[in-house]
Amino acid sequence: MLTLIFCDCFYAYHAQVHHTDALLENRTAHGLINTLQNYFINQDEYVKETVFSQEEVLHYRDVKHLIRQLIFLWAALLLSAAFLIKKCLFPSPTPKEAQGAQKKIHEHDTERGIILRNAGILHLGSGILFILLALNFSRSFTGFHSLFFREGSWMFPAESYSIRLFPPSFFKGIFSVFVAVNVISAFLLLLGSALLLRRGSAKKKRK
Repeated sequence: MLTLIFCDCFYAYHAQVHHTDALLENRTAHGLINTLQNYFINQDEYVKETVFSQEEVLHYRDVKHLIRQLIFLWAALLLSAAFLIKKCLFPSPTPKEAQGAQKKIHEHDTERGIILRNAGILHLGSGILFILLALNFSRSFTGFHSLFFREGSWMFPAESYSIRLFPPSFFKGIFSVFVAVNVISAFLLLLGSALLLRRGSAKKKRK
């Protein structure tokens, strides 16, 4: 659902491929998506859209609450990762180091490399886990909703606008993008780790 807030190009592509507009009768997918985008970032308690049933409106309220929690968690993780990368790759020299001991700036390259390597392994491990979950997406999808939403509050008839607007293929696509980003992040972290470890090893040999 975060994709709906920050970027609707993914949904535009999905709607074009799967002809979503044709399933929505006299409404367009883009119009409904814009309505939900605005709802997820405004202060309204309930979405103001008449095509959704009361059950759907209540579910979107629950989704909105979950999104706010995810945004907070995502921002905290992003800031932590940015701080870690800056600390490891671009350390600030102490006054003593700045006076001419250039080699001391990279004194802890090995330690920084190990930190990045561990972070990369963690990302790679989570990426593998997500890939395994994707192999049985239907079960994973059900488990996710059972964990974060009230029982029965997220299941709607096939003719509902929510199901026609967000078919399983839409969520599979989002999940695939998420897995890809996770794996790429792991690769970048491991690459940074390898560079730091190599630099630390070369420095040790020079000594």
